[in-house]
Amino acid sequence: MVIVVRYFGGALLGTGGLVKAYTQAVQLALDEATTINMEYSQNLMVRFNYSHYSSFENLFFNIMNQVIDIQYSDVVSLKIWIAVDKLDDFIEKVDQLTGGPLPLNALKKGLYHTL
Repeated sequence: MVIVVRYFGGALLGTGGLVKAYTQAVQLALDEATTINMEYSQNLMVRFNYSHYSSFENLFFNIMNQVIDIQYSDVVSLKIWIAVDKLDDFIEKVDQLTGGPLPLNALKKGLYHTL
């Protein structure tokens, strides 16, 4: 949807001039517009030992929608967004990487996230 707002009446432009002005305004707006994809995502907190973190980074940064925050303390803690349809595969691969179930804390369930 495009809305064009004019602050001056169009009497001087005439009908054809108004159509041309509105068309140009819409075209300029569409030229600058970008597509936004929405994906049903899960917000998680993941904690790793430093020994697993570099492998995690190499394997998973390309499938996560967004890394919100990384904290480095005695472990590496990440707040991430991951697509719900990738979540089961993500958890399985992380468990394989770490050699056991990884405690994942869901921060907010079932939210849409902009890519």
